[in-house]
Amino acid sequence: MCHDADARPPFPAPHRSAEPLVLESADGTRFAATLATPERVTGAGVVVLPDLLGLRGFYVDLARALADRGHPALAIDYYGRTDGVNRNRPADFPIMPHLAGLTRDGELADVEAAIARLRAAGCARTATLGF
Repeated sequence: MCHDADARPPFPAPHRSAEPLVLESADGTRFAATLATPERVTGAGVVVLPDLLGLRGFYVDLARALADRGHPALAIDYYGRTDGVNRNRPADFPIMPHLAGLTRDGELADVEAAIARLRAAGCARTATLGF
């Protein structure tokens, strides 16, 4: 399910803030991510995998909502491999050419970097949520 650029999840606005980060995969690719941390960790860390439109407000809010519930959450951007660290893509961003540049190995490397970042923050357990 792809959401409009201004869409928000269907629950009350989250309370936790989120920190923009730049992560680096084992192959040297840098990509944008956003980390939301709870006041007190009571659950597993979560890597939030956005839909094909990439890292937008909907998924940042989702990470913040998970943090409200005790889960450190890190939403990642798929397009660091094809568009660099870019947090301000226009609503008409041409997705298809960028999707063609993504590979399973590249995506897995990015998820592994996100998991490593959550583990460095003290998460013994991690999960993924999304697409």
